[in-house]
Amino acid sequence: MLHGSTLAFTVSVVDINAKAQIVASTNWKFFEAYLAAALIFWGLTFLIERSTSVIEKRINLYNRGGVA
Repeated sequence: MLHGSTLAFTVSVVDINAKAQIVASTNWKFFEAYLAAALIFWGLTFLIERSTSVIEKRINLYNRGGVA
């Protein structure tokens, strides 16, 4: 769902990369800064996808019963 939303994906990638570039330019550790940015983005994506999966499962429990 997060990757499907183009606006959220673009904004978050641009924001995280901008922060990584600022950190990398101050201490000249580009690899570490971009690696940390990638790990942060992956972690956020993983948490959001898991939480939406749990929410979808809870919602689908009520949808299975049909109209009664």
